[in-house]
Amino acid sequence: MKSDILDKLAEAIYAHNPYPSRDEYDYVAQALIQKHPCLKEPGSVSEWYCWKFSLKFKMGNFRQKMRVAGSSELRVNARASESAKRLKRARKSEVNFLPDFPEGKTQSVLDKERLAMISEMKKRKVDWKQIGEMMSGTFALQRKEIVEDEPLVAQVKDRWPALFSERQATDDEETFTWGMKVGVFMVKDGEDITDTAVVLEEAVIMNNQHDLPRAIALLMGLLFSLNIDYPNKLKYTFEMIQKVLMNIGGGQCSSLVHGLCNMLLRKTI
Repeated sequence: MKSDILDKLAEAIYAHNPYPSRDEYDYVAQALIQKHPCLKEPGSVSEWYCWKFSLKFKMGNFRQKMRVAGSSELRVNARASESAKRLKRARKSEVNFLPDFPEGKTQSVLDKERLAMISEMKKRKVDWKQIGEMMSGTFALQRKEIVEDEPLVAQVKDRWPALFSERQATDDEETFTWGMKVGVFMVKDGEDITDTAVVLEEAVIMNNQHDLPRAIALLMGLLFSLNIDYPNKLKYTFEMIQKVLMNIGGGQCSSLVHGLCNMLLRKTI
């Protein structure tokens, strides 16, 4: 009976997240015994600890089963995969998200939909609702290109212009990046801020942002969407923004960021 329960749980968890966090395993194990008290572990302080570890092993086996069955995402993220060796190493709490193509859709079909989306983006009055549907429908192809081909941002911008739907920067504005590879810069006229822009690969990708927090949020979203590594000299700064300020994958932090969090907590108590 236990094996059947774990099979059902693994299948349900996989549909939600193939790589659950430690906290998510805890939550599932606790929810299991709360709904079915007869499954509590006698003699265990938590009454669900063994369920958690059994579930972790079951998820590992389930991922292997799905990988053999041809799951694109699991194939890319497999440590021993030959194709994964040339991909950027995933950060903690991050995987190279690569969903399978929608059922009945081939790469050529999705590419035709991508071209139709580019045509729509060139219209004077863009149908943003249709663009949203097209982006959703071609998302698997977009991720395949970004994860497997690792194109430059400029190439992604040409092929997937809807990812950069804010008004684009002009050539003159790009000269103000001063060699900045990744970041946010602000243009001031005296005490007034006249522009806030997002920079990737030494080029302004999005400008005319209304405030700094919005620009930083857009930058973080683009870094993840485009599978771009954090700059090495600023990796802890970006990790702090991601895991502490934005609370994305905050369950696992580097020792440096974890220590900073503890220090900040002590000062606020």
